[in-house]
Amino acid sequence: MNTFMHHQQQMAESSTANFVRFTHLRDFIQLVVQYFHIDVAYKIKSSLTIQNREAQKSLEHIIEDTEK
Repeated sequence: MNTFMHHQQQMAESSTANFVRFTHLRDFIQLVVQYFHIDVAYKIKSSLTIQNREAQKSLEHIIEDTEK
């Protein structure tokens, strides 16, 4: 194999290795982003649940006060 063909083969192998590495990196980034989307959605839902409970308690207190 001459030097040019050897260089071409090395370039091809390097390109393949880089492609695989960046594919894994892209997948990893997607997993991290997905985790944060799920985490943020959970925090929003929890916050809304807490606000709903507080509003319900406030409403119950208002009803009790008006009945007195």
